[in-house]
Formats: sequence, structure tokens, C-alpha cells
Amino acid sequence: MTVTKRISLPALARHGIFVALALLALIAIQAPARAVSEHDWTVLASQGQTSWRTSQGEGTWQVLQANLRVPDSSQIRTGSSGHAVVARSLDRIEVHPDSQVVVTARNSSGDTMEIYQNSGSATYTVEKRPAGTFSVRTPYVIAVVKGTQFTVDVQEAHTTVSVTEGRVSVIDRRSGDTVDVTPGQSARAMAAQAGLVVEGAPTSTAPGVPSKSASLSPV
Repeated sequence: MTVTKRISLPALARHGIFVALALLALIAIQAPARAVSEHDWTVLASQGQTSWRTSQGEGTWQVLQANLRVPDSSQIRTGSSGHAVVARSLDRIEVHPDSQVVVTARNSSGDTMEIYQNSGSATYTVEKRPAGTFSVRTPYVIAVVKGTQFTVDVQEAHTTVSVTEGRVSVIDRRSGDTVDVTPGQSARAMAAQAGLVVEGAPTSTAPGVPSKSASLSPV
């Protein structure tokens, strides 16, 4: 005598859901994790509206969380309440609200670090390094440093570089004019007119007098 056991539809549904969840868990376990690179940036702090994606103009925006490691060339974005601090080695970038930066640990030469700051404000703390190997590029100016602390503020009408420690060479990308900015000083480039204006305490090297001998050619 054959006994047939009937399984109700709800039981089958529960069984199917269990199998599906088990398969998803198995795939997650077997999926290879992204390899950690020495060029990754570590998120030291993240508050408010902060997000990141893997490259400029591409990828899906993801929530930026403290202790996360983001790959080289990632784009970081903060909202009106956002604030983030990322670091690589002894270099640190503090991204202020309503800002966008692209953190690039290296270029084709392998020794130069370039940051692309599209908008907003960010403060940079840079370890001592050979001249010309760390730069921040904005729509109007390029800031080149050796080892210092400075803030770059990119607004629609102007871009300002203010120095707290060390010395920063600021280059107007349109005219090629260059000024060295020291602590207590700032250099400003206006969107409506090429050239640089230096404000703040004077130095012994005649600040505010642009020269054409830029250490980094505008592109």
C-alpha cells in the first residue's frame, strides 16, 4: 500500500524561500572580496550626508562609513550636513559640507598624488615630500605643496587657497601666473577673470607678485 504525503502550498512557499536564502548566502560567501591595496584611502570619520563611488562620473553612490577603505580614484561627496575625513599614510583630507573631491593616490609616474576638487571646501594635511609630488587641481587653480596644511575652497564665482602651515605654490590654470602662499595668506582666482590675488600678511619674498615660472604647467 502506497502512502502519498500531501504538502500544502504555504509549506512549499516557505521551503522555496529558505532555499533561495541559502543560495544567496552561499554566493555571498564564495564571492571574492575586493583586494586591499596600499593605495586605498581609509575613512577616519564620516558624519551626516556622505557618499562615495568608485570613479568620477561612473558607479553607484554608496554610503561612506567610518573605517571603510575606498579604492584609489574614488569620488567623495558630502551634503549640506556632511563631513568626512579620509587618510592615506600620513596624508589626510577633511572634506567639508557641500563638497566633491576625487582622491587619487598616484598617476602614471607612480610617485605623484593628485586630488581633483570639483566644488566646496576641503582641508589638506600633507606629509613632507619632494616638491611637485602633491597637488590639488580645481577648475581655476592648481595648488602644489611639499608638506603643509592648507584649505581649498571652490565656489562658482572664485577659488581660494588658504595656508595654515608650510608653503603652497598656487597656479592659475588660465594665465599660468604663480604665487607662493605662506601661513596667514590666501590666494584667490576669480571665475570672471584670469590671474591671482594674494591676501594676508606680507612675506619677505614679495608675495602677490605672480611669475610665469610655474612649477606645474596648467592643463
